[in-house]
Amino acid sequence: MSMKERYGTMMDNAFGQYYVLFRKKNALDKEHAVTVAELFGDGKPSVADRQMLRKMLSFGVIKRVNGDYYWLDEKRVENPGAVLKQRLLIIGLAMALALVYCVLMGDFTF
Repeated sequence: MSMKERYGTMMDNAFGQYYVLFRKKNALDKEHAVTVAELFGDGKPSVADRQMLRKMLSFGVIKRVNGDYYWLDEKRVENPGAVLKQRLLIIGLAMALALVYCVLMGDFTF
């Protein structure tokens, strides 16, 4: 199993139940975006649910519209490799910036 496949499996295991909620509400584009209250219906979202939604938002799997409305980006769900690449790129850039900062400030020498 490749790293992309493992990452996709990890995302599906973590976010799968939320994918189902978005799909049931047909919140798959901007025009059909829903609030968190609408997404969970009669049930109140737990603290863990809210944290998972924030994590999905940071991964780019769900998108925010007009502040309080969310929709599931199926393209991102179907291509977890792109999510992985984006995350690795951000981590790499952060490490490079930290290295440059240390060199410029004199805290790190070769």
